Amino acid sequence: MNIAVDSTGFSTSNSSIWYDIRIKRKNKKKAFVKLHISVDIDTGVIHWFTITPSKRHDSPEFKKLLKHLPELGAIFGDKGYSSRVNCQISADKNDVPYLLFKDNARNNAKGKPSWIISIRAYKNKT
Repeated sequence: MNIAVDSTGFSTSNSSIWYDIRIKRKNKKKAFVKLHISVDIDTGVIHWFTITPSKRHDSPEFKKLLKHLPELGAIFGDKGYSSRVNCQISADKNDVPYLLFKDNARNNAKGKPSWIISIRAYKNKT
Protein backbone atom coordinates (compact mmCIF):
# COMPACT_ATOMS: atom_id res chain seq x y z
CA MET A 1 0.00 0.00 0.00
CA ASN A 2 1.45 3.37 -1.06
CA ILE A 3 0.36 6.36 1.03
CA ALA A 4 0.50 10.11 0.42
CA VAL A 5 0.26 12.54 3.34
CA ASP A 6 -0.50 16.23 3.04
CA SER A 7 -2.38 19.09 4.64
CA THR A 8 -4.50 22.01 3.54
CA GLY A 9 -6.24 24.91 5.22
CA PHE A 10 -9.94 25.75 5.37
CA SER A 11 -11.10 29.21 6.30
CA THR A 12 -13.70 29.73 8.96
CA SER A 13 -16.09 32.60 9.46
CA ASN A 14 -14.03 33.84 12.41
CA SER A 15 -11.68 36.77 12.09
CA SER A 16 -9.82 39.04 14.47
CA ILE A 17 -9.49 42.81 14.30
CA TRP A 18 -7.16 44.73 16.57
CA TYR A 19 -5.38 48.04 16.68
CA ASP A 20 -1.61 47.69 16.50
CA ILE A 21 0.07 50.47 18.47
CA ARG A 22 3.46 49.79 16.87
CA ILE A 23 2.33 50.49 13.29
CA LYS A 24 -0.62 52.72 14.27
CA ARG A 25 -3.33 50.99 12.27
CA LYS A 26 -5.95 48.26 12.48
CA ASN A 27 -5.00 44.73 11.59
CA LYS A 28 -7.27 41.93 10.54
CA LYS A 29 -6.58 38.21 10.43
CA LYS A 30 -8.89 35.48 9.21
CA ALA A 31 -8.92 32.25 11.17
CA PHE A 32 -8.58 28.84 9.54
CA VAL A 33 -8.11 25.18 10.44
CA LYS A 34 -5.78 22.62 8.87
CA LEU A 35 -6.80 19.21 7.58
CA HIS A 36 -4.01 16.60 7.62
CA ILE A 37 -4.83 13.52 5.57
CA SER A 38 -3.35 10.15 4.55
CA VAL A 39 -4.60 8.70 1.27
CA ASP A 40 -3.93 5.40 -0.51
CA ILE A 41 -2.46 6.46 -3.85
CA ASP A 42 -3.66 3.42 -5.77
CA THR A 43 -7.31 3.38 -4.63
CA GLY A 44 -7.92 6.93 -3.43
CA VAL A 45 -9.18 5.67 -0.05
CA ILE A 46 -8.71 8.07 2.84
CA HIS A 47 -7.19 6.09 5.69
CA TRP A 48 -6.94 8.72 8.41
CA PHE A 49 -7.24 12.45 8.95
CA THR A 50 -6.76 14.99 11.72
CA ILE A 51 -7.96 18.57 12.06
CA THR A 52 -5.72 21.04 13.87
CA PRO A 53 -5.51 24.78 14.53
CA SER A 54 -3.77 26.89 11.91
CA LYS A 55 -0.52 27.27 13.84
CA ARG A 56 0.02 23.52 14.33
CA HIS A 57 3.00 22.16 12.38
CA ASP A 58 2.60 19.29 9.92
CA SER A 59 5.44 17.10 11.17
CA PRO A 60 3.93 15.96 14.52
CA GLU A 61 0.74 14.86 12.74
CA PHE A 62 2.66 12.30 10.63
CA LYS A 63 2.65 9.70 13.39
CA LYS A 64 -1.11 10.07 13.93
CA LEU A 65 -1.79 9.68 10.20
CA LEU A 66 0.11 6.37 9.99
CA LYS A 67 -0.66 4.97 13.44
CA HIS A 68 -3.63 2.83 12.34
CA LEU A 69 -2.05 1.45 9.16
CA PRO A 70 -0.27 -1.92 8.82
CA GLU A 71 2.98 -2.33 6.92
CA LEU A 72 3.22 0.05 4.01
CA GLY A 73 5.07 0.19 0.71
CA ALA A 74 6.00 3.83 0.27
CA ILE A 75 5.05 7.09 1.92
CA PHE A 76 5.12 10.35 0.01
CA GLY A 77 5.09 13.74 1.70
CA ASP A 78 6.24 17.32 1.35
CA LYS A 79 8.88 19.26 3.28
CA GLY A 80 6.51 19.85 6.20
CA TYR A 81 6.68 16.16 7.10
CA SER A 82 10.45 15.66 6.79
CA SER A 83 12.02 14.96 10.16
CA ARG A 84 14.27 12.33 11.69
CA VAL A 85 11.44 11.00 13.83
CA ASN A 86 9.12 10.65 10.84
CA CYS A 87 11.74 8.79 8.82
CA GLN A 88 12.22 6.39 11.72
CA ILE A 89 8.45 5.88 12.07
CA SER A 90 8.36 4.94 8.39
CA ALA A 91 11.28 2.53 8.75
CA ASP A 92 9.63 0.88 11.76
CA LYS A 93 6.59 0.11 9.57
CA ASN A 94 8.92 -1.44 6.94
CA ASP A 95 8.20 1.17 4.33
CA VAL A 96 10.27 3.62 2.33
CA PRO A 97 9.77 7.32 3.08
CA TYR A 98 9.85 9.55 0.01
CA LEU A 99 9.80 12.91 1.75
CA LEU A 100 11.06 16.15 0.28
CA PHE A 101 13.85 17.53 2.41
CA LYS A 102 14.45 21.12 3.34
CA ASP A 103 17.43 22.83 1.75
CA ASN A 104 19.27 23.03 5.08
CA ALA A 105 18.79 19.32 5.98
CA ARG A 106 22.01 17.65 7.20
CA ASN A 107 23.27 14.05 7.10
CA ASN A 108 23.49 13.81 10.91
CA ALA A 109 21.46 10.79 12.06
CA LYS A 110 21.08 11.79 15.73
CA GLY A 111 19.99 8.25 16.61
CA LYS A 112 17.72 7.78 13.60
CA PRO A 113 19.61 5.68 10.96
CA SER A 114 16.73 5.80 8.49
CA TRP A 115 17.30 9.57 8.17
CA ILE A 116 20.70 9.04 6.55
CA ILE A 117 19.32 6.45 4.14
CA SER A 118 16.43 8.70 3.13
CA ILE A 119 18.41 11.89 2.72
CA ARG A 120 21.14 10.18 0.69
CA ALA A 121 18.52 8.66 -1.63
CA TYR A 122 16.92 12.09 -1.97
CA LYS A 123 20.19 13.84 -2.77
CA ASN A 124 21.17 11.11 -5.25
CA LYS A 125 17.66 11.18 -6.80
CA THR A 126 17.21 7.40 -6.48
